[in-house]
Amino acid sequence: MKDFFKIGKATLLLKRPFLRGTLSGAPLDDPASELLRTFGKAIDRRDNVKRKGEDPVIIKENDDICAELELELIVVLRALRQRELRQRSSQ
Repeated sequence: MKDFFKIGKATLLLKRPFLRGTLSGAPLDDPASELLRTFGKAIDRRDNVKRKGEDPVIIKENDDICAELELELIVVLRALRQRELRQRSSQ
């Protein structure tokens, strides 16, 4: 069974290394973890579609889905990071 969380996390870290602090810090909340799993599934699907040489329209749709999930992850992870920093500064 594929670990889509790891696939999503690894892909995001390769593309967006500035998120390393957030992803390697405190445990992620459930919505962020689930979003990483979803992103990993989408990446895996996109790669399979490309490998099989599917119709370019289908490939583009999969690329678009991955890009949307990536942007959503960036927003969620930045919010988590800001919350973490606020909690540290108030201690």
